Amino acid sequence: MRNDKLGYTDNFNHRLEVLKEWMRTASYFYGDEQLNGYLSSFTKNLFDSQERSYERYSSESIYAALEESVMLGLFDKGDTDRFKSRLQTLILNVEENPYMPFSILRYVLNGCRAMDDTENAKKYFEILRKIYDDTVTC
Repeated sequence: MRNDKLGYTDNFNHRLEVLKEWMRTASYFYGDEQLNGYLSSFTKNLFDSQERSYERYSSESIYAALEESVMLGLFDKGDTDRFKSRLQTLILNVEENPYMPFSILRYVLNGCRAMDDTENAKKYFEILRKIYDDTVTC
């Protein structure tokens, strides 16, 4: 492995984690158009930079990881309109990545519970139930 300009090991997982945190923070300061540009650019650059000898991530999984970070940042910021808009888009495309809405909604439910916001927790749980109702059997 090589070292980057700052002396860090050139490690895909490290770079992905740093960019996920950057995207989460960027959601506080940038609009959706700019965030979408960064999502596309970072996804392409990370996908293209993977070492050939290691297991490769798909561009879809890289994009999903970065998009999830954006959505968690929007929820933490309290930007519910933008969060709900992105959630709606995600739900409409749930076949592409069926686990991402679950991960995001689990985070949101725990956040609502921590804030003692039972009303919103019930709404988000209902969304979660509707998405996964067909896959859950008791």
